[in-house]
Amino acid sequence: MVLLKRTQAGRVIGKNATTINLIKAKSGAALAVEHNPESSSHSGGQAPTIGGQEVCKINVTGAAQCVTLAAQMVQEVTGDHRRRG
Repeated sequence: MVLLKRTQAGRVIGKNATTINLIKAKSGAALAVEHNPESSSHSGGQAPTIGGQEVCKINVTGAAQCVTLAAQMVQEVTGDHRRRG
């Protein structure tokens, strides 16, 4: 899973989903963007945040090397280096 600021989700998806489809094709991983991640019990029922901004979660599945490559590609697109899970 990759967490990013909601404002960065558009960069990852790209116009007509071209960027996310390219990441899927090159990495071999499956990516699913979750724009409204459910609040966890430890966050007091509020949406998770990064730097005070709501987050978007990208679930990345597939073989370990595919997941790693896809997460790196997402980080390159966003200029962010947070990865969880």
